[in-house]
Amino acid sequence: MSRKIHVTFFIVLLMCALMFGFFSTEVQARTQKRLSKRTRLRPVNWRPGRKLWFAAGNYWIDDLEKGVQSGTLDQTVTLKIWNSKRSVSFGKGFIRFERGGGVKKGVLARDTTLYVVNRKRQIKFMGGKSVEFGWDGGVMKGTVAQGTAFSTSLIKRGGGTKTFPKGTRVTFNGAGVPTSIVAPSRTTTSGRVRTLFKNHKMKPGESRTVKGGGTSPRFVLKYPCKITRIMTYHFNNMRGSPIGTIALRSASGKVYGPWKVERRPGFPIESMQWSVDPNVVIPAGTYTVIDSNPGTWSQNSASRGHGMTIVNGIRIK
Repeated sequence: MSRKIHVTFFIVLLMCALMFGFFSTEVQARTQKRLSKRTRLRPVNWRPGRKLWFAAGNYWIDDLEKGVQSGTLDQTVTLKIWNSKRSVSFGKGFIRFERGGGVKKGVLARDTTLYVVNRKRQIKFMGGKSVEFGWDGGVMKGTVAQGTAFSTSLIKRGGGTKTFPKGTRVTFNGAGVPTSIVAPSRTTTSGRVRTLFKNHKMKPGESRTVKGGGTSPRFVLKYPCKITRIMTYHFNNMRGSPIGTIALRSASGKVYGPWKVERRPGFPIESMQWSVDPNVVIPAGTYTVIDSNPGTWSQNSASRGHGMTIVNGIRIK
């Protein structure tokens, strides 16, 4: 009798383990795809016809529901928070949806006051920064928009309460207590603007047998840098090109920009030398320059067919 009970218990336990593994696998089942251009897609668990704009790059679809689970949002829109009745405004950047509906992770469009996990308190979180929500719709990870006091009891022995500055990144456990607090570092620059990338030696107004159809060049930054100016050349038979935009895309698919080109008098044709001043800090890595009008983007054999580009910036220490 005892042996039968043990065998039956083992079989039931085995079946539960197999069922749990099956359902866990189903929940996590997703497929990575890639967009070649800005596209409207339906997020997971949204009704047919409801779509959002997603930027070019990688995105993931839920294999069962066939909706988008995560990708790069390319618009500002008010969306419902996962496991919450509240909706807030999300901006451009990485976004993740849960199958049950609502946003699990996204970039806040503006400074927003939200509950943390377990609804222990409300905190103002910074717009333009990623925020992630926990089991009850409260913030699990976020960046504070103003000086905020936190308990450090779970971070260091004998820790008390300390006020941290704007820009501090905080992670909370399920009880709403901080388990990680990372204050913003005081970055300094070398102070000298230098040419970080240049693939041609031409001056504005020169032709030197250039033609349009330049492809996007890539360049590598060995250190974090503040990008102060990006210039692309559009000779176009001395006609220039209608003002457009310039952006940078990292190897992971994250897009910086696009920034609208500014008119700069002084060149033979104002719209011949496109120029933007992003003044953004980007980490070390490989970047691709994206020009909105490759048809008139000048190139020749010296630039190896790539659009003529100059990137200036300051190295961050």
